[in-house]
Amino acid sequence: MRLSELIAYYSKPGIASEIVRYSEGREVALQFDEIHGKRPDTLQFPKEITDAARRGMTSIHCSQELWRDPLLLSSESTKKDMDELRAGWDFIIDIDCKLLEWSKICAQLLVESLKYHDVNCISLKFSGGTGWHLGIPSIALSDEKLAFPETPQAIVGYLKEFIRPHLADRILKFEGDIKTIIEKSKKTKEALFAGKQSAPDSAPVVYEDKGFGAFVQRKDISESKFYEKKEEFFRNFKFDPFSVLGLDIIAIAPRHLIRAPYSVNEKRWRVSLPITLDELPEFTIEKAELKNVTEAKVQFLSHDVTPGEASQLLVQAMDWQARQTLLADKQKTKTDRLILEFSEKVPKEQFPPCMKCIYGLADGRKRALFAYMNFLKSAKWDWQEIEAELREWNSKNSGPLKEGYLRAQLNWHKKQAEKIPPPNCRDYYKDIGICKPDHICEKIKNPISYPRFSVRKNQEAEPE
Repeated sequence: MRLSELIAYYSKPGIASEIVRYSEGREVALQFDEIHGKRPDTLQFPKEITDAARRGMTSIHCSQELWRDPLLLSSESTKKDMDELRAGWDFIIDIDCKLLEWSKICAQLLVESLKYHDVNCISLKFSGGTGWHLGIPSIALSDEKLAFPETPQAIVGYLKEFIRPHLADRILKFEGDIKTIIEKSKKTKEALFAGKQSAPDSAPVVYEDKGFGAFVQRKDISESKFYEKKEEFFRNFKFDPFSVLGLDIIAIAPRHLIRAPYSVNEKRWRVSLPITLDELPEFTIEKAELKNVTEAKVQFLSHDVTPGEASQLLVQAMDWQARQTLLADKQKTKTDRLILEFSEKVPKEQFPPCMKCIYGLADGRKRALFAYMNFLKSAKWDWQEIEAELREWNSKNSGPLKEGYLRAQLNWHKKQAEKIPPPNCRDYYKDIGICKPDHICEKIKNPISYPRFSVRKNQEAEPE
């Protein structure tokens, strides 16, 4: 795209003014194609945007947090510093999906779910790619200061589970069959399912790959009865919709930036376009083309709302979070009994399948880094080996993580004396697309327990 087109777009009536309105109290970062502008930054006047466009600015990103003075932020700011400086935050869900129609289904379902919880102050904008940003002003949740990022993370987690079965049904209904979903998503087949087949307990257990995806734990009953039709096979599984799209909880973090409304997405050269909720069903990509966006018709996140309007949603989410914490504590107690301290380094040959196929990722790289780093530390690798392994892992991903992010994670984890096991099986790894269980995986709750069973199996296989 030519510079003149960007200048013309950002000079359109109301575009720059609406971006400035939205940016008030937020940290701002300008993007100059692939070059990042300074942080922190702010915007005060529309002319700043048109002037920046003339210097090659392509897009504008803003924090979901609201600050008393964003310019007081720095890379040295501690959590305490940020908590004191933070005036509030807006709740923004980032719907990430490669296919527009699926992300529209998810956005529509989230809108319906929020309305079910008596939330009406819902803002919606197209990301400029194929996803959506759905927002609620935090004042609608409570007029008191709420913890960040814990509170919005709990709400996203709650909504994710609230819509999961309905989202699966709607995507399946839209596509017609699971085969189409597999082809369109380009995911491994086993990554699409969250459940297993079952049969009478009296039958012996075998593990078998039927060619449709994951290894299936089944009882030894006749094949004709068990796999009479492919359609029945798929119905007996639980299709996991979050294997093909994401509601990113990790993205809800201090100083995380989201593309501003009416900013250009320089990867696709489309506008991050706010729309009304009624426009969602008929929305098409063409409506977000630069030539078709002539003015700022819809505001994203107006703060003219009733305080506490979304209080029911907040109560339900925090109650759900409390239950999850209780379950996690119980699970951690069980997991701690299974995790042992290895006396020597665990070789790669004894790694679980998820850690063997963690290379070459296009999505979920930050989550994979967190899991792999903790796995290697727990597997008795020394720090030089861990750093070399993770750099090699990053170089082989489809779009490596930025060096600054990788270095920051390495430095932080190096300082942590306590060894923390990687996240438990299975949903975490299914979301990334690397959960490919074998017969040992059925016996464990955490990937770090795998080598113990693997060693035992090899020892039992050795001749006397």
